[in-house]
Amino acid sequence: TTLLSLNLSVVNVGVDGARELAEFLRRDQRLEELLLELCQLGTEGADAIADALGQNKTLKKLSLRGNDIACTKKVAAMLAHNTALKSLKCSLN
Repeated sequence: TTLLSLNLSVVNVGVDGARELAEFLRRDQRLEELLLELCQLGTEGADAIADALGQNKTLKKLSLRGNDIACTKKVAAMLAHNTALKSLKCSLN
């Protein structure tokens, strides 16, 4: 069985959890959808995930809504290099 979608919305993932997810995203090349809405990631957590997505070739949908993040240079850089990502939601930040 292959995990294609992971929804951790409204779970207090925080910065440390975001770093762990980033490591997972670097290794995993199957996950297609990751929902992290209202997870208290903060800018540092969003940056960790953006760094990992620079290497990930399969994630198509990512939602970072409601995580008190700034529009960061790392997120912008990831978008310039990641051609797999088709949907990014960052509202309510």
